[in-house]
Amino acid sequence: MVYYDPGTWPSAWALQEPPGESPWVTAIGVHPKKAQQLDDCSFDKMERLLGLPGVRAIGEVGLDQSQRDPPLQRQVSTLRWVLNLCKGRPEVPLILHIRGAPEDRHSAEAHLKVLTIVRERVDPQQRIHLHCFDGGRQEARRWRDAFPNVYFRYTGEVIRFDQEQGQVVSSLPLDRILLESDAPYFRPSWVPNHSYGHPQYIAEVAMGLLAFRSGDTLWALLEATTSNARVLYRV
Repeated sequence: MVYYDPGTWPSAWALQEPPGESPWVTAIGVHPKKAQQLDDCSFDKMERLLGLPGVRAIGEVGLDQSQRDPPLQRQVSTLRWVLNLCKGRPEVPLILHIRGAPEDRHSAEAHLKVLTIVRERVDPQQRIHLHCFDGGRQEARRWRDAFPNVYFRYTGEVIRFDQEQGQVVSSLPLDRILLESDAPYFRPSWVPNHSYGHPQYIAEVAMGLLAFRSGDTLWALLEATTSNARVLYRV
């Protein structure tokens, strides 16, 4: 469960179930489009929530220039603020949302900006989940060089990838790939009669990746990505 809107963060008592007794793990973050909602009070609450056993990840957080709002500088300051919570927690996954402006091909400028900020403030061994990754070869190489514990997560949008993005999908080691529905968004376009995304379409997301990974089978990809998620999120 990903809570990225400070206005809808759960209270601490709602996350008090002992580990192993809940089927869910939780991530607490601030979506870049909600950057203006982070203040001293909400930052303190976020820090308290991250201390609870059921909260396993920080995020999502990052930069989103698709609409130019909130202003870039506010998104950057919020990202830096949240990254302070990674100190001493390299085993806690950091979920990064990175989306460039419409003219930013493969979100290259946005990836470079986020990577520069993250490298300044985060341990190189930090576990990182690149949410809805849409980068090209250079973006993937830079992240892998800087953070060996980085995972690239794909949605049904993979069906729209160009040749270079597809080459990244084909070249990544199987133990670096994750699948996500990003429900209710990113419904796989080849699923008929549904207007929203849902976790039940995760196999369809995997099928989209197989268009670029001829050496894998659907079952092998599903088994590997499930194992990767369990390792990353300690489930």
